Amino acid sequence: SLELENVRSLHVAGGNALSHEFSELLKKHSKPVSAIEIINSISANDSVSGDEVSRASSDDFTSITHFPEDVLNNLILISEWLCNNDKGEYMNVYASIRGNLMKKSLEQLRDHQRNCSGGSQGRHVSPNQTRKFASPAA
Repeated sequence: SLELENVRSLHVAGGNALSHEFSELLKKHSKPVSAIEIINSISANDSVSGDEVSRASSDDFTSITHFPEDVLNNLILISEWLCNNDKGEYMNVYASIRGNLMKKSLEQLRDHQRNCSGGSQGRHVSPNQTRKFASPAA
């Protein structure tokens, strides 16, 4: 029937709009994590030994905030709808955007470590040897 086709069309258009919104929210609010934040997070979590990591809860670790809370909530709601309505391509978008940011974050950490070690390739500064720095946002 015509009404059923209209409903299906609206459902598809709405799904496409949500996919687009998900992608735009990710692009707009994603940023690489600074080397200082990574080092501070690692240093703060040194109290958990290797054997305890598998038993530790997420509350035992210092967390890095990737998104404002309202954006995170919107991403969660949109992704749940997309997942429940067979619109799984959003995961490829998420993986691509977040993967590129992870790479940038690690490159910044590598550059920071090189700068701290005076550019020496043979000498690396471990997080334990690095004092905690104030985050640029502070």
